Amino acid sequence: MKSRWEHVYHFICKLEKKFFWRDGEKTQQDFNFAVFSHPERPDRFKEARNFINPSLMDDVMTAREYLEDLHYFLEKVHWGKKIFEDVYQAAVYLKYVRHSAHIWYEDKIHLFRGQRNEEWKIIPTIFRDIDQISVIKQRFLSLSNYVRGLQDRIPTLTENQAVAIVQHYSTELKLSTWLVDFTWDPLVALFFASLDGQQGERGIMFYISQNEWNRLSAKGSNIFGPIEIIEVPNIYRIEAQKALFLKSPQPDLFSETSPYSFCFKQHVGLIFEDPNHDPPITEEFLIKKDDPFIETLLKIKPFEKSGFLKSAPPPLALHPLEAKHYFLILGSWCEQKQFYFKLKMWECLAAVCDVYYRLQKLRKIIEDTKSIHHLFRAMEYAQVFYDELIERSRLTIIDEITNASLFEHSSNEKLNSILNDVKFEIQNNEDYFKSFNSKDFNFFS
Repeated sequence: MKSRWEHVYHFICKLEKKFFWRDGEKTQQDFNFAVFSHPERPDRFKEARNFINPSLMDDVMTAREYLEDLHYFLEKVHWGKKIFEDVYQAAVYLKYVRHSAHIWYEDKIHLFRGQRNEEWKIIPTIFRDIDQISVIKQRFLSLSNYVRGLQDRIPTLTENQAVAIVQHYSTELKLSTWLVDFTWDPLVALFFASLDGQQGERGIMFYISQNEWNRLSAKGSNIFGPIEIIEVPNIYRIEAQKALFLKSPQPDLFSETSPYSFCFKQHVGLIFEDPNHDPPITEEFLIKKDDPFIETLLKIKPFEKSGFLKSAPPPLALHPLEAKHYFLILGSWCEQKQFYFKLKMWECLAAVCDVYYRLQKLRKIIEDTKSIHHLFRAMEYAQVFYDELIERSRLTIIDEITNASLFEHSSNEKLNSILNDVKFEIQNNEDYFKSFNSKDFNFFS
């Protein structure tokens, strides 16, 4: 399939390479202002125009004409869901956000993941399509046996490195792992999001900040799990795809972070590729069919009855999250920030976690469902106004924290009904807070 946005993307890429300035050096900001600045910001274009090589002016104006449709589209959707015409319009948008939001891979701050279908959950392959615990157990054991065999063949590999290799060659090895692939390069993510796309599907690309994930995971100490930057020297696919991994045992948490994302309409046969990118974004480069390492991996003899790997995460994906899990997450944030509360405030925060948990159960019904960031805000609110709040009754504290952070003074009847249900249970169930007690955090001592 031919795409006009494919032409636009490659036209802009070629123009960028030709874009030299009077001092003989490229200036990325001036190129961005010249090509991507909004028509309603003529000051930026005028600023860049002073440095444009006159021989390139016609191409610059052509590029700006091409991008008028993109500006119009972005104004129309504003903060709403972005669904691009095809993967190449999405690629042009990535060029645009590189200018407007500085989101790109060079800084190794943002993590990117592309998926062929927006409806798919981000869940490690080892936890997918399961009906029985025994199936998951067998997957863990099969992985363990193979990893032990791989380490026996290549003794310099750590356990994490061996699992990372399996993850990247999982199709050939027919094995599953608990790692989720991400990349530092958004164009790599776009390639995988468009690969094998089917008519009627929407591809999706997520991107998150490494700093944000470290904050929410309390530097990998809670059930969000850590970002695993696993270096495996001389392993072609990992290097070519600029790969890193999330090791999160609970996939629902990722969606609750409300990661930045955009979608595009899939078209059969339309795959994003850029052979002139450094390194090339092509199927042959990223998924090398004649990779000699595949033959080595297929010859590995798995161990027998090697037991579970030490690095294996707890299988939380098999069980739905409960209020106590959110309370443990909140506790890990407090521990990181060294926030110390009296028992009364811990009880109130436990109740707020219960409200948040009940909200998440109704995500498909209540459009106003809040993200995990609002729970983080609840903790901060409790700390900032601690001296005032601690003098009030428990129910009043719960009301104030919930309304200020989770509801943001919303008048939604369903939200208020959830809060009232929690307060009713507190008043009528003397064992309400016992379910939140944990050996991990000594909150209620």
